[in-house]
Amino acid sequence: MPMNYTYLDNLYNRIPRHKYHLDKAQVLTTIIEIKQNHPQLSNYHNSLYLDTKMMLDYYIRSRDGKDYGYDQLDCEFIKEHIEQKYLTERQQLSLYGKASVSLKTLGEDVEWVKKRELEIKLKIFSRENLFKYIIVMSGKSKWNCIVTLLGLFIIECIALLPAVDENYVLFIFKEKSYSNNEFINHIANVLALRLEWIAGPELHCVSCIGVIVTFIWFVIYVVFVANILFKNLFEQIDIYEISK
Repeated sequence: MPMNYTYLDNLYNRIPRHKYHLDKAQVLTTIIEIKQNHPQLSNYHNSLYLDTKMMLDYYIRSRDGKDYGYDQLDCEFIKEHIEQKYLTERQQLSLYGKASVSLKTLGEDVEWVKKRELEIKLKIFSRENLFKYIIVMSGKSKWNCIVTLLGLFIIECIALLPAVDENYVLFIFKEKSYSNNEFINHIANVLALRLEWIAGPELHCVSCIGVIVTFIWFVIYVVFVANILFKNLFEQIDIYEISK
């Protein structure tokens, strides 16, 4: 049997003999380094993913004061091992998810974990699902949320402008008079249309296409805006920062 296999066998046999989590994590770190340097060994005994998962679990648990070697967690160490080139992006996401649960249990900050998860999701969605990419990107930060909401509102304002050719009208937007300025009055009417408790402007569809377009826009507002953007927007706002 080649020397590398024998050495790995010895390392795996040493893991259960150690009492402390940190010692187990150090042995697994050595195993991971060997497998990274010798990719043909990546699935020997355990997959590289499973070794990394076990190592991170022991490493994070070593943060418990009951374990000797108690020290500040090295977030960069965790990041480097999760985002190693030999693990797929979906495996990285899974490891970040498990690390987040363990860190929360110990009362550690997980905000940096969420940011890394978000970046990986964006990479995946940019290749596989453009719609999900747009949704995630829109909710990436409070500014992205605000810009997206503003962009959707501008689109709606333009869509509800009086049609130049009445033969292509999909719906009729009956406005109320809120201001002598036509521009301001139009914006006020679009806002009032969204605020359903205000008895103001009315939108009437004049064709099947108009009904379909209105329905799609309604779904965008209910599902996309209300459930996703506002949720992410308020998650990004620090209430303690506001109160200062």
